[in-house]
Amino acid sequence: MYHRHLQPLIRAMLREFRIVYLSGPRQAGKTTLARLLARDGGMEYLTLDDQATLAAAQSDPHGFIRSLGARRAVLDEVQYAPALVPAIKEASDRLEPQEKGKFLLTGSADIFRSARTQESLPGHMARLELMPLSITELHGQSLNIIDCLAAGDFAQAPATAALRESLANLVLRGGYPEVQSKSRRGRLESNPRNCMGETSRLPCVRVKELDAWEALGRISQSWQPRAQTGASGCRAPPSAS
Repeated sequence: MYHRHLQPLIRAMLREFRIVYLSGPRQAGKTTLARLLARDGGMEYLTLDDQATLAAAQSDPHGFIRSLGARRAVLDEVQYAPALVPAIKEASDRLEPQEKGKFLLTGSADIFRSARTQESLPGHMARLELMPLSITELHGQSLNIIDCLAAGDFAQAPATAALRESLANLVLRGGYPEVQSKSRRGRLESNPRNCMGETSRLPCVRVKELDAWEALGRISQSWQPRAQTGASGCRAPPSAS
């Protein structure tokens, strides 16, 4: 099991908020992390991937949540039962001010995105996003090179640069935990539609007959950059020709 850098932050948010919602793309490792947090935190783990659990949640959302009583719970794949949102809000409203970490929810779709839901949960819920494994998570390290560079701490940068082939293989393999133990052939036979993740807009290419660097080059060539508007409202400058 890989140590996820988000794990301490989730625990901290469970001590501060009544609800923590962990979102992220499918197969990013949310369920594995949720099971670990439930075990270590003494929380009941329930997954809506289980058909009986899902049927109970859909048929009587309020009764399902009330059946938990005083138990703290992890509800995995909560996007399958959006009707649970009002029931979870009701349960949260009934908690004493000092009661925190009642629910850890996970989902690959944001069921809390509606304006009405957001207005109804001020101060009740922390939202976090789990992405696929980073390079440092893959290698069991804590170094964040981006933070080091932003701080001007160049001394912390790795001493050796990655070779082109190694870098290409790393990019093509990606960070999804399930594929890390697969052979090269096994990774190439994976569904090509999922190779860049659901939240990406980059086109995928079939890399079965390509070497790693050629495949990476084709992906780069097939991507047409689009001007984006940042949070400040400024458009991103066009790339140099």
